[in-house]
Amino acid sequence: MDERGWSLLELVVCGAILALGALLVLPRPAQQLAERQLDYEAACLAAELRFLQDLSRDYPREELWGLSRAVMPELSIDTYQYYVYADGRSMLKHKAQPGVYYRYPHPTIVFSPSGDAEPVTIEIHLAESSRRVIVDRAGRIRTAGGD
Repeated sequence: MDERGWSLLELVVCGAILALGALLVLPRPAQQLAERQLDYEAACLAAELRFLQDLSRDYPREELWGLSRAVMPELSIDTYQYYVYADGRSMLKHKAQPGVYYRYPHPTIVFSPSGDAEPVTIEIHLAESSRRVIVDRAGRIRTAGGD
């Protein structure tokens, strides 16, 4: 008997094997989206910390942006959002994207007029991934990968 080509069953089995191999090799889109969301959240938080640091450096002046110098500016952080307060007023509010949450042992972050701070590590989590925003004693702010 002269057979030509492939049977339908052979084509389906080969296609299934190739599809499984592709799933194992290709990156997962959901994981990539989570990584991008975490990178965005970490970049936003680092930028707001730099803003707070600059605001604190300029704060000893008599008045800055219409604010008296009664209370040092601070970043107040909770599980799903953070605020920048200066002179008792909220200057900025950032709400995390759905599923993202922050972990930080203290509720506020304050920089000295020289830009120094107590060492700080804020963890940002989404699903099984995380990022860290780190402020060292000299006031340097950086982001780091998670797990």
